[in-house]
Amino acid sequence: MRVVSWVAFLVAALAVLAPAADAQVLYWLDTNYSAPTINRANADGVALASVALPAGSLPEGLAVDATGKVYWGEAAWSNAKLNRAAPTLASITPLVSGGSVLRGVAVDNVAQLIY
Repeated sequence: MRVVSWVAFLVAALAVLAPAADAQVLYWLDTNYSAPTINRANADGVALASVALPAGSLPEGLAVDATGKVYWGEAAWSNAKLNRAAPTLASITPLVSGGSVLRGVAVDNVAQLIY
């Protein structure tokens, strides 16, 4: 119940701060070591979705490209990955693996690069 209240507050703040037509989905990571998740909700707070990630993967850094694909890194000490998922959080695909502590990610939509 506590998380839902926090999400509702954050979604309300997002609606006030970013009322643009393209700001319709909110994504966030839960870095709980034993049960991390990537999450999504519509700007009105409905259509909540949560996808479990591997325990110990420590997801960090989140970016969304112009097509809605979601990217995040892992802060795992070994075999950390840069991952991509569809806007619905389906089809999680590692783009880079074997790294160590991949903490941030940025997407350049113009140059079509991921940093």
